[in-house]
Amino acid sequence: MFTNRHEIRRIDLLKSEYTQVVPTLKNAVALDVDVSTNKMFWCDLYHRKIYSAYINKASDSSQQVTLVDSLHSPEGLAVDWVHKNIYWTDSGNKSISVATGDGRKRKVLIATELSEPRAIAVDPHQGFMYWSDWGDQAKIEKAGMNGVDRQILVSDHIEWPNGITLDLSNRRLYWVDSKLHLLSSVDLNGDNRKVLLSSHHHLGHPFALTVFEVQEQVNLIMHSIQTVGMLWFDFFSHMFFT
Repeated sequence: MFTNRHEIRRIDLLKSEYTQVVPTLKNAVALDVDVSTNKMFWCDLYHRKIYSAYINKASDSSQQVTLVDSLHSPEGLAVDWVHKNIYWTDSGNKSISVATGDGRKRKVLIATELSEPRAIAVDPHQGFMYWSDWGDQAKIEKAGMNGVDRQILVSDHIEWPNGITLDLSNRRLYWVDSKLHLLSSVDLNGDNRKVLLSSHHHLGHPFALTVFEVQEQVNLIMHSIQTVGMLWFDFFSHMFFT
């Protein structure tokens, strides 16, 4: 599932089927899916709201529910599939917040020492959230899902960390840097940093990425990755790479 800002689309990784899920959006920049409930969530910068819908009904605007409104610039979104909460970043008011899955209760978790918070990912089994900040002091941080025990994981040789994702099986965090044209990873304590790919061609302006488990070993530009494949979207070329 991905957004090109004006619609949400779906690609079948096995059959290569390419279908529209949600049409005629204004500026949808982030989305996530709760697989267990078949429900999707997305942020729209134009409307400054977070919406949800069941995937098979999302094309019908009457089935799209406004969960959170009165936002400024919601740019990152993550679903806690265990406790059914949603987390998001807002670069306008420089905050990270949480709400219940129905949007009825919401709370600001972090509102200090943030410049341009962008991507966010959660690990509800261990109780941590992770986010990127591409401000003047670019960094990737983690904290408890209640906002406590904040810790910087990456702060050097990082510029525009647009997208992050978690490989929970192997306990690693991956990110793409749009200015340095890098795909990198660290473990979830911020150690054992690796550069998987450095390429102006394949990483012209990467905006988001995800991981998916595969049966066999996948080779990514001469780097061998066990049990996990990578997929990322490049904003300039509007193309997916693996």
